[in-house]
Amino acid sequence: MIAMNKIVLVVFFFQAIVFSVLAQQPRTSIALNNLKQALLKANSGDTLVIKNGTYLDLRTTLSYSGEGKVVIVAEEPGKVIVSGKSTIIFEKSKNIIFQGVLFKHITNPSAVIIFNSNEIEISNNYFYKCGSNPFHTIVKIQENSSRNRVCNNTFEGSKAMSVVVKLESENDFNNTHNEICGNIFYDIQSVSSIYKGQSNGMEAIQVGQGANSQAKLFTKIYHNRFEKVFGDGAEIISIKSSNNEIFKNVFLDNKSGITLRIGDNVAVFDNYIENTSQGIRVFGSGHKIYNNYMLNCDVAIQIPSTDISFEDKVTSSGYRQQNNIHVYDNTIVGGVGRGILIGDNKRDFNPINLRIKGNSIVVEQGSKGMVLSDEVSSTEIAFSKNIIYHMIEEKKPEFRTGFKNNAIRYQPIRSEGDTSTKLGVKRNKGGTTYPTMPDCPGWRCPSF
Repeated sequence: MIAMNKIVLVVFFFQAIVFSVLAQQPRTSIALNNLKQALLKANSGDTLVIKNGTYLDLRTTLSYSGEGKVVIVAEEPGKVIVSGKSTIIFEKSKNIIFQGVLFKHITNPSAVIIFNSNEIEISNNYFYKCGSNPFHTIVKIQENSSRNRVCNNTFEGSKAMSVVVKLESENDFNNTHNEICGNIFYDIQSVSSIYKGQSNGMEAIQVGQGANSQAKLFTKIYHNRFEKVFGDGAEIISIKSSNNEIFKNVFLDNKSGITLRIGDNVAVFDNYIENTSQGIRVFGSGHKIYNNYMLNCDVAIQIPSTDISFEDKVTSSGYRQQNNIHVYDNTIVGGVGRGILIGDNKRDFNPINLRIKGNSIVVEQGSKGMVLSDEVSSTEIAFSKNIIYHMIEEKKPEFRTGFKNNAIRYQPIRSEGDTSTKLGVKRNKGGTTYPTMPDCPGWRCPSF
């Protein structure tokens, strides 16, 4: 028995030496243009290292469908540079993690395409000034692609739409449960400053398009940072599909906003939105806007009039009437315009069946807490337990009559500089902590 134990110990000791030696061996790097063949031979748990260098005008299609994860990673983060007319396509694949690549000045319609693939992760990459058309898509998810993650990347100076989930054909109806998280979208200029005579496009994120907006995509957009984004001046995030969530993101110094453009049942919550001109614009039915903290937005929450009734057939153009919208527990501070706008007398259909509850609005000089169009029926809106804080020396902000006494409560603050009151209003209501800036490794941090 003693001899047998010695043999077992020797075997274990020998195995430990072998594993140690293998772990210390350098990983073989592969040129990006040879990655396709290497991936065909890969096994679950393998790590494929892309050799440092600049890869110009390279289009490659990668496929892997093993049950375990395969990691594709740059030899050194940022030292693998893909540029020019280049596109990397993940087709009929699953379980791939792709990391560490710098995509620079890509002029193809897309830099990365996830096509008919599941559980692909595009993470820790840098997309620098990519795009050559405001309607092109830098990272695109399409054709039966679900449970993919585009996370912890940097998109700086994008000249096209940065991340897009397609919804153009029936095959796109299965582009579900994808996640866009932890990314930094930085310094996206106005469309007109890059493309003369054009003003639309260049959204940081777009989920869905056109007449198929009733499709339920269940996309989650969270923990992203949007800073100095202009684009088309209206849509940092453009939602044109149903049953999505936007939460715990940070928005700073943007000349645009979040738009629920077409589609239903989208939740926008727990976001920090500062100096972002358009705030949150809402169209469609069944949306919930709650527990957001909004500081110095021109218009914080907008529910304007529309040109299409919610009962009419969905089309790819126009604005769909709002129905069954719940706006609650938001904190809105300052700004030069309006806290909550309901209707605007610009189009034929005004919002109906709204619930506006428990919102706190700090009104500063020249701004308005709530603006309600004369054409909006008081019977269509249930107001309750909202508070508007205003300066003592100013008269209470004007608001239409016809609502219950507890619809709006006015509470004075001592001075415009009383930041402890203004910024502390329900800042952590219900124990919720608003998101902090997402961290990024040094190689992909823009110069904020």
